[in-house]
Amino acid sequence: MTDTAATQLRRILHMIPGIADGEEHSFQELAEQLQVDADTVVGDLHSLATRFGEPGGFVEGVQVFVEHDRVSLLSNHFLRPIRLTAPELCAVELGLSMLRTERPPEEHRALDGARARLRDTLAKLPGEEVA
Repeated sequence: MTDTAATQLRRILHMIPGIADGEEHSFQELAEQLQVDADTVVGDLHSLATRFGEPGGFVEGVQVFVEHDRVSLLSNHFLRPIRLTAPELCAVELGLSMLRTERPPEEHRALDGARARLRDTLAKLPGEEVA
């Protein structure tokens, strides 16, 4: 299977919050969750650990411990829910709107539902100025 950087990033972003509990997780367990083989999981973690420079948006304080068949991750950044500002929520809504123009009609319902939930959330936010 040809693997793109975007596909690998999706796997890593899916994997990290799931292992951020400080417990050990087997590569096989993660591979089953991600629907890849264990070597792919190890490769993803190796790519993360051997990157050059800090990637955009990288959060300091994430510690990944890799053993011969297990991995654990320590960070307090994944213990709280994500909080976005009103302008950030507007940017997400704009991105979903743009994505809708590129996706087939059978995907429009899901995108429209996400946009409606975002608009409802924006309407309930306390007095934050949105440009």
